[in-house]
Amino acid sequence: MPRRPLILLVTVTFVGCSTIKEKPATLTLSTVPPGATVEVKRGKDRFESVGTSPVDIEVRSLQRDKTGPQAGLALGVVTGILAAALGIAAASSDNRGMRAGAVMTAGISVLAFTWSAVGPSGTDPPAGLAEPIAVRFSKSGYREETFVVNGKAPGLTGPTPKIHHVLSEESADDDVVAMDPRNPVVAVMGVHDKSEALDGRTLGQLQAYFTARLGYYGYRTVPTDQINAAIKELQRESFRPCYDEACQIEIGRALAAQRTVAPSILQIGELCVAAAGVYDLKTEAATDAATEETGCTPKALMEGFDRVARRLRPPEAIFEEIAEPEGPALPPWAERRVGWPK
Repeated sequence: MPRRPLILLVTVTFVGCSTIKEKPATLTLSTVPPGATVEVKRGKDRFESVGTSPVDIEVRSLQRDKTGPQAGLALGVVTGILAAALGIAAASSDNRGMRAGAVMTAGISVLAFTWSAVGPSGTDPPAGLAEPIAVRFSKSGYREETFVVNGKAPGLTGPTPKIHHVLSEESADDDVVAMDPRNPVVAVMGVHDKSEALDGRTLGQLQAYFTARLGYYGYRTVPTDQINAAIKELQRESFRPCYDEACQIEIGRALAAQRTVAPSILQIGELCVAAAGVYDLKTEAATDAATEETGCTPKALMEGFDRVARRLRPPEAIFEEIAEPEGPALPPWAERRVGWPK
């Protein structure tokens, strides 16, 4: 048998039986201090909340399958058959070339069977992530930080991939935001507590807090007392919350707002959901909405509405350029990638 086909057979057998494949894996995301909201972006998808740290997420990892015994056995069988065939042909024709080929092929067969007995098998630890992902950490009192994960970082190539990040505390300069007069004007309605678990005073405070956070994230907001005064004027006989769409549209137009935001609280079992929808008064259509799972305490709901406000930030908002304080060094598991994430 010519040498080249034999070498090709050996190469194809071993390469075909040891391949890098994408496999599901669990990535742990943790922070110091714990309890930060974690959002994940995969490819062109939007950021989605995956819970609070520490939290496990499903990812695709690159792993090499090492199947030495299977490869050796397969090669041993094939070369053994070839050696026997060449030996029979060489004996009948007294061809020295065939005899040498039979001896060489038989030697390869012996080595292959030996490899099948002692060769490595199993799967290597993950060699990195197969897909690009970005993570965002946010927690009250700490800076919101977003990073692109470097899939080849040391902490992601072991048997238990893990990202551990130390949050940076907010400084006084972090809350300095300069609004542009061209930003959209929004009227934030009262919080509709569908769980019926909170008193009016707490709901009023949540409305004021949510209004302030929407202002921080880019909206120009109508003062809450003006909204309540407009509702009282519209409904002179009794002061009732303005939850229906027709009432909110009328109030928004009366206050020269461009959009209205209707926040609400739902309770499902022991879990609460902070939700809000944006209605464009010009197009007379809903333009955006966001929900966040939270606890049912006032503090948990405040954090939930903060995340909702961040997700509802108007894409056309304009901010004056302010020199931001220098942030922490890039973590060892992160990388800089121009134009991503957005």
